[in-house]
Amino acid sequence: MMDDLTSDQLKFLKDCEGGADVWGYRDAQVGRELEALGLVIITSAMADVPGEKQQPYFGAITNKSGRKILKGISSALKSLKGEP
Repeated sequence: MMDDLTSDQLKFLKDCEGGADVWGYRDAQVGRELEALGLVIITSAMADVPGEKQQPYFGAITNKSGRKILKGISSALKSLKGEP
C-alpha cells in the first residue's frame, strides 16, 4: 500500500501523527481519501474558533496503520542513506 500513496497523502499522514485540524479544501480531500483507506481517524475539529471566522473542516489523527506506513518509510530512507 505504501507504493500507492501520493506525496500529498504521505505528508498528510506525517502532519496528523499527533492530531491536527484540517483547514484547507485540498487537505480535506486527502484526509477523506486516507480515511477510506483506513489510515486516519476523522474527528470533530479541536480548534475553538468564533462562529464568524473560518472553521476547520474536521480534525484528523493518523491511526496505527498509518503510523506503521510512516515507520516503514523512515526505515527505508535510513537504509538508503546507510544509517543503522
